[in-house]
Amino acid sequence: MESLERAEAAWTWLRAEGGARREREGCIDMKDPQAGKTVRVSHSSGD
Repeated sequence: MESLERAEAAWTWLRAEGGARREREGCIDMKDPQAGKTVRVSHSSGD
């Protein structure tokens, strides 16, 4: 399943890129292709 491999590679990249982007933007919406849902990742560590 080439599309699944591509999706997993993209998600791995998004997690790495998202970490840097959260530092700049505060938070980011990322879609997890395996969970099939969008998760909101907040920059605040006081939860």
